[in-house]
Amino acid sequence: MDDGGRLPAADDGVDEPVAVEPPLAVPERQLDDEVRVDDVARVEERLDLPEGFAVLERVGVWQGLPTAMIMDLIEDDDGTLWLATDMSLVKIPPAARFSKPSPPNVVPVEVSVDGRTLDPDRDIELPYRRNRLELRFAALSYREPALVRYRARIRPDEAWSRATSQPSFRFVDLAAGSYQVEVQASLDGVRWSESKRSVRVHVLLPWWRTGGFFLACGLLLVGALTVAYRIRIAQLLRLERQRTRIAMDLHDAIGSGLGSIRILAGLAERPTTPESTRAQISARIAGVADELAQSLGDIVGSLRPGSATLESLGAQLVARATPLLTGPDVEFHVQPAGPWPEMATPRSR
Repeated sequence: MDDGGRLPAADDGVDEPVAVEPPLAVPERQLDDEVRVDDVARVEERLDLPEGFAVLERVGVWQGLPTAMIMDLIEDDDGTLWLATDMSLVKIPPAARFSKPSPPNVVPVEVSVDGRTLDPDRDIELPYRRNRLELRFAALSYREPALVRYRARIRPDEAWSRATSQPSFRFVDLAAGSYQVEVQASLDGVRWSESKRSVRVHVLLPWWRTGGFFLACGLLLVGALTVAYRIRIAQLLRLERQRTRIAMDLHDAIGSGLGSIRILAGLAERPTTPESTRAQISARIAGVADELAQSLGDIVGSLRPGSATLESLGAQLVARATPLLTGPDVEFHVQPAGPWPEMATPRSR
């Protein structure tokens, strides 16, 4: 100290420090303004310092102190510390006391995926949702390896992880995308090394987000639309054929009926036609008109759903056969043997 005072410590160097006035004072300009607050707090808590005392400096292996058993210490005017330890007399110059340790370089040493070791210098490709990536790094510090801390991030635009002393990081079930894992090392938690080497990882897309899946969906959609279009065209063609058949049936029925009526009407208009013959012709015209109406009813009825049954077919046959089979001395009757079966007849297409 400036006046030659000393700050002795107990034999164990930690449990019961004894201070002699004035306490150890370090010039403010020499203090590291980036001393880690958490380290100082832990030291103060462990030492249980009396009121009015505080830890201003931490001297350890990094400054060249080989042991924690300090019997006595003296500080010169130039800031040199002389420490009497259980091993030897140690001199710590000011340059060692207040030097800022440079962060060590970090290099990847091992990359494994699901227990399988891969080359960290090559791009790594992982399947979706079935990946477990583990990275191991190394940062050499021969003076005090316990001070080395690591932190990592998986993308340049993301925040760094919390500092840890473990030189390994594990990532489980990474989402699909590209990653660039970077790791930095530090000795004081303030100055971090540059991430010169990174590990590039690409996680594949799930099968339902791949181009092949979208292509298959597109082909299925096109196929479904094609089938629907063909079904619709088939329905339109079937409807058109049905309309054509109806038109032909109407043309035949109406044409033949009107032709018969025209011929019979011409015969009835002749002056030489007897009255008895005209009466027969009039009855025949009425019969043709009834047949024409029945034919139109049959055509229209065939279009109604459920109208083409066995019973309706039998009724139409009886109606057609009655004029042909009846006469002056002939009567025609049809009596079914039992109830008609509930069965629909196929409609003509």
